[in-house]
Amino acid sequence: MWRRSLFLLATSLLHGQQFDGTVVNALTGDPLPNMRVRLSGARSQTYTITDNGGCFHFTPPTDGMFTVEVDRPGLNPARRSVYLTDDPATIQIPVTLGGIITGTVTDPNGLPPEFPQAHVQLYTRRTWPGDSQGRLILVSTMLVDDRGQYRTAPLEPGDYYIGALLDSGTGFSDRTWHTVYYPSASDMDSAAPIQLASGQEFRADLQYLRVAGVRVSGNLQIVPPAPQDAPVRIELRRVSSIRESPSPSVVARGADYRIDHIPPGEYTVTAFVQDPAFIGYKAIFGDYHRLTVGQQDAHLDLRLQAIPDLKGTVTFIGDCAPTPVRVLFNFIETVTAADGSFVLSGMSPGPGGIRVAPVSEESGASAVSILLGGREVLHQALDFPFSATDVRITMKCGTGGAQ
Repeated sequence: MWRRSLFLLATSLLHGQQFDGTVVNALTGDPLPNMRVRLSGARSQTYTITDNGGCFHFTPPTDGMFTVEVDRPGLNPARRSVYLTDDPATIQIPVTLGGIITGTVTDPNGLPPEFPQAHVQLYTRRTWPGDSQGRLILVSTMLVDDRGQYRTAPLEPGDYYIGALLDSGTGFSDRTWHTVYYPSASDMDSAAPIQLASGQEFRADLQYLRVAGVRVSGNLQIVPPAPQDAPVRIELRRVSSIRESPSPSVVARGADYRIDHIPPGEYTVTAFVQDPAFIGYKAIFGDYHRLTVGQQDAHLDLRLQAIPDLKGTVTFIGDCAPTPVRVLFNFIETVTAADGSFVLSGMSPGPGGIRVAPVSEESGASAVSILLGGREVLHQALDFPFSATDVRITMKCGTGGAQ
């Protein structure tokens, strides 16, 4: 009998120590009962429910690194990482009630827009090391229902921008309608941030703007010549210090183009020809300009050039072990080969920056230098046409993550 008891005791120790935790309201500190808690390890996961005091208990099968996550409809997901050893552990997980943004989208006549083309986009600001100003990132895109209504998922407290967007693919017949940002702005610079608190439901109704605008037109030339009658896509985007806003675009064939109903403002004009043999996006000719649109029709000639590839290598310094790296320019991405070389093809002719990130999140390496033709362009935007096409990227461990 004593041998059997000793075996059970040894098995209990081998299966790890029990650890306890409490789920609490982040604002009040009150315990939250009936919360679903998940414990995830490298090879297993298990669930439990908090008791009336907000407490939960786990006995993991092994020691090591685990993630504890609390998730419930209406709440913002909360997670904690914990390293379990033979010593008992106790953790507390604060959770916040998600905020909601809801509203109705209407056309300039006050009616629900055509369904299902109308959509709402939600943005929030994020900051990164070395970028104290931060930038707006897309949180979600939502279609409105047949009554023009939308509702976000639960959101963390913070500032948000929201807009009802129109672009050339929405199918609206009236081209005098234009994108609107809350409360009634034509661009992000004039939009008002929504300051959302925990548990708050904020109503943001949006009505598309009606602006007759002017015509932008000009001649088209492709050098060297592209295939006969190659379609040229021309996009205008409203310039904003926060984020560019889409405007109507056209696909032109022949020697000229025109885009109607463009409101006054500052725009970027991007023109490109895609590779017809490539499935997906791959631009082979392009041109890029900035254009000021006033109260009169504007004329802009476009001269599309062949878009060169960006080629280069990634090297590691210090104690970093070489590892595959993702290299990105705007939304074009590639992964380095075994020798660290890479080629970026089919990029948009608009401005953008070179960004890099190790394929493995465990690498911990980031770029400390990006040279384009010998010029340092780390954290800098590149204009088209590029001043050079050879890129040299240097990576180092422990420098703050991906660039």
